[in-house]
Amino acid sequence: MCITEDRAEVVKRLAAGSNVSELAREFKTTRQTIMRIREAALKAQKVDNTIHSSGE
Repeated sequence: MCITEDRAEVVKRLAAGSNVSELAREFKTTRQTIMRIREAALKAQKVDNTIHSSGE
């Protein structure tokens, strides 16, 4: 699995209610990394929502 696929899987699992700590253990990384992925996904979602709501 590549990094992009791992990030997408983390975002998907977070949306499904998975715990940050359990994901960090499963993906063999830190909680901080999982939280950074979550924050990046939230920012991207916010930008996407802004673009779509402006009619572009």
